[in-house]
Amino acid sequence: MRYLWNMLNKEFTIEGAVSAFLVINMIGWMAATMGAGMLICKFLGFSITGNLENLMCAGIYGGLIVGLVGGSLYLYGLYKHHSME
Repeated sequence: MRYLWNMLNKEFTIEGAVSAFLVINMIGWMAATMGAGMLICKFLGFSITGNLENLMCAGIYGGLIVGLVGGSLYLYGLYKHHSME
């Protein structure tokens, strides 16, 4: 997360960097969760297309919980002593 934040913080204003960081973090965690679910389905012999709804649901929860909440907590830890003004 630190690498992504540092990269975005150089390119955008603070408001733009926060928005881009949270969106990219959510999409990344969603894709990682869905990819891990697909690998588990493949190794266990389940049909990926038959379980696509479950994989999408797990991916969305992974993106929201780890991506959004985790990213927000990361940013809070960085800026809890600073003013955003």
